[in-house]
Amino acid sequence: MIRRFGGKGKSRHSCPILTALSKGAYNPLAMSSQEPLLRIHPEFLTDAALDRYIYPVMTRTYYWTDRWEGGIYVALARAGFISVCSEFPESGCLLLPQIHDRCAVLDWADRKASKSTLAALRPERLARERVRLRITQKIEPVLDALSECWGETSWFLPPYKALMRDLASGGIAGGASPGSSLNLFAVELLAGNGERPVAGELGYVIGSTWTSLSGFMHPDRARWNNMGKVQLHALATLLERTGFSFWNLGQPQMQYKLDLGARILGRDEFLARWIPARDDEPPAGFLALADREIDCAGLLGDGRAGIL
Repeated sequence: MIRRFGGKGKSRHSCPILTALSKGAYNPLAMSSQEPLLRIHPEFLTDAALDRYIYPVMTRTYYWTDRWEGGIYVALARAGFISVCSEFPESGCLLLPQIHDRCAVLDWADRKASKSTLAALRPERLARERVRLRITQKIEPVLDALSECWGETSWFLPPYKALMRDLASGGIAGGASPGSSLNLFAVELLAGNGERPVAGELGYVIGSTWTSLSGFMHPDRARWNNMGKVQLHALATLLERTGFSFWNLGQPQMQYKLDLGARILGRDEFLARWIPARDDEPPAGFLALADREIDCAGLLGDGRAGIL
């Protein structure tokens, strides 16, 4: 069930997790303890309330809210939550903010690649395929690609997509510090003469951090084999070169994050790095590259080629 955070009684909303799962709906709570959820209110997103009521409770990672508002989403993100969503039979679509007990973080010095990935990153192959990276706030192609890639298992449900469109229309302020706005970007890996991305993701900039939400690959996996890995390494290189502190990869369960070189940090260690970095100025060099196609052979080859 879902309980109201800060209240004594049960909410009118229930959370029939097993029912949702039995109907095949995506439900990230399947990875949690399935204990009753607490509703989180904006007043509990102050530093004092977070330090007292949220951060110390390591057994609780998911909360819920039915307020689909940009300001609340940004406040949650600044607090270190990554918000997903799910639909429940009795409650409809709910926003599910997660504050991880363990988090995957990529530091640039830790990045690594397998032999097969290094082969995919060879500049001559990237040049032959005309592989380019583009960051943009025109997010519709990536939203469509995410839906196509993940189908019914996608947590990008209509209210979440609508919220993403609002965020992409321009940064929404979440405080008074320099890095307090959230800038949402689609990341597209393009190849050949096509405008359809062969891999990519949706994520956001807060301060000097990049946070990934969800990624995708082209449905023709045989034709575009390893392009998902190329996108990850190209984005990591761009983030490093433009001055980001680190890459917040969220949940640590997925093997590709470890293969990329991510380290798993406990909540306290993550927050000790997150909180100072979120208040930095967003890297101006990254923001200036919006809608420009970056040649990946140059980016991943001789270092400073092309526009970098």
